[in-house]
Amino acid sequence: MLIIPVAMVAGGGGGGTARPRSRVLVAGHSSSLAESGPAGREATPRDQGQPDAGGGFGGLVLPAGAYVVKGGQVRWVPAVDMTLVVVASLTLVRILARTWTRSRRQRGRP
Repeated sequence: MLIIPVAMVAGGGGGGTARPRSRVLVAGHSSSLAESGPAGREATPRDQGQPDAGGGFGGLVLPAGAYVVKGGQVRWVPAVDMTLVVVASLTLVRILARTWTRSRRQRGRP
């Protein structure tokens, strides 16, 4: 017997870097403009420091089923993901309850 599992697989990733914005410190307050403050206070630029960097990856695997080869015959056995069934059912119940509640409010019933 030969079992060939089948699944939908998706993934993605990304990353990037950015330099911190040029900010100045004016008498204890930060500002994005490099100008002298009122009453003769002078602006001092902040240290640029190291650039910011980040990245990430995400993936999703959903089982679809399996091909079963036995005795020269091939048959498809679907996989039922109960988590997906339960989440979809609860979402449907929530939408129906919200619609019912809104329709009662519009009719003026408490």
